[in-house]
Amino acid sequence: MLPAAALAACATKPKGPTKEEVAAGLRAEAEIMKREGEKLDPALQVTNTWNIGAIDIQEQPDNKAEPFRGTVNFEIASVTKEWDGTSVSDKKQKQFRYAYLAATKKWVMRP
Repeated sequence: MLPAAALAACATKPKGPTKEEVAAGLRAEAEIMKREGEKLDPALQVTNTWNIGAIDIQEQPDNKAEPFRGTVNFEIASVTKEWDGTSVSDKKQKQFRYAYLAATKKWVMRP
């Protein structure tokens, strides 16, 4: 027979989703942002390549409304064609912050 404390520990399940369960949603948000960021008017003669550098998720156990916060880091490479046929390349880093809303079970962008 197991002690009562051991039974209670086995019986309690954490409320809400786990960090691993919400990670897929933030990855999907990053993929959408990548796809949208790479869409440019061809007349501008600029191509952007958005590479997802890192996705970080942190638990916020004391915040029931927003139990997770996340950041998505991008490395963006741009190539612009100049009037004389040469190309100019540029690279930059961009970071976006998100919060997971428990009520809607969705990630929303935060400043």
